[in-house]
Amino acid sequence: MQRLKRIGRQIKIVMRVMIVHLWRFMGRVGLAIRKLLTWFLWTPLIYVTMPVWLPLRWMWEIVQPVFPIIWRFIGRMGLALRRLLTWGIWRPFDFLLRRPFLWLYHHGIRPFSRWLIQKIGQILGRLWGLVRRTVAHSWAVTAPRRHLLRRRLRSHWTIWRARWHLRWIRPSLPNKAEIAPAAPRLSIGNPRLMRLATAFATIAVLLIVGIISVREPQADAAAGDAAFSVPEVIILTPTPLPPTLVPTPTTEIILTPWPTP
Repeated sequence: MQRLKRIGRQIKIVMRVMIVHLWRFMGRVGLAIRKLLTWFLWTPLIYVTMPVWLPLRWMWEIVQPVFPIIWRFIGRMGLALRRLLTWGIWRPFDFLLRRPFLWLYHHGIRPFSRWLIQKIGQILGRLWGLVRRTVAHSWAVTAPRRHLLRRRLRSHWTIWRARWHLRWIRPSLPNKAEIAPAAPRLSIGNPRLMRLATAFATIAVLLIVGIISVREPQADAAAGDAAFSVPEVIILTPTPLPPTLVPTPTTEIILTPWPTP
């Protein structure tokens, strides 16, 4: 135990000596850097700026005895200017503008603003109640539709989840399962081409029927299709037909010697 204490004391002494020497070395390096900066930076800067600060220093030596008097005079001038501004500008502004505005604000603008805000709040509350009632009515009306849509979406989600479950966790086939051979797929015509051909045929038939119907006279043609002309009015009057000459037999006249009545 004593040996350990002695070794620890020696290590402590060695560390202290090393720290002291290192600290002295850092101090000497700092002094050297300070001297270098003084000779290569500070001294040239002093000589370069001497035409500026030297006259100012001489002027300060001259003005220093009189400066307190000048400073007190400036302070008194400031107080006098403050009083002048107070009596000439601030007091008239206070009596003519500030106080009337504050009175108008406290007795007119603020009560009117409170009343206006209260009325606007009531109107907004009524509008909000109307909107809430409308939304509640719409929500109640569309409840069956939403229930049906929810069922459909839930069904789609269940099917999609089941498909992914089968895709990732597909059950193995039973041992006795018979796998049918892959049958060749029947080649059916391209449905797009079929639809395109059907559309062209329909358009051709419609064009042919339209051309034929245009070439035939239309019984119900529009009145605006014909040129404007004055209609001719034909007046029919009943006229008697000329009599038809029909030969009729006559009796033979017999001459008698006596007068005929």
